Amino acid sequence: MTERPPLDTPQAGVVLDVDYTKGAFELVLVNAGDQVAHDVSVVFSRPLIGARNVRVSELPLFRRLGVLRPGREVRVFLDSATDLLRRRKSNTFRATVTWRDGMGRAHQAQYRHDLDAYRGLPEVIIP
Repeated sequence: MTERPPLDTPQAGVVLDVDYTKGAFELVLVNAGDQVAHDVSVVFSRPLIGARNVRVSELPLFRRLGVLRPGREVRVFLDSATDLLRRRKSNTFRATVTWRDGMGRAHQAQYRHDLDAYRGLPEVIIP
């Protein structure tokens, strides 16, 4: 469990978010804190299968990322909204993110995402 430092203590805060842009989903791993995050790892509650049947949740990037500096984000294409939302009845998953701060203290955060919330949005098709 995350130990809470005093409010004035700089810390890393690693987030696994989902970005929906121009009809496509990307997973975004970002250090939203102001300190370096070490040994970053993401465990998904279920396999995430992306475009071309890539097992996105099993990519080495999510197993052990050595360093994620403050403000740095890593984007991973998941799939087009049309294909992803057509394939599965439920697109809910949890991502548990763990990392260590510069003092070696372990931190963990869990994020729940429901991609079905994006169903029915109008799409802009640009030739």
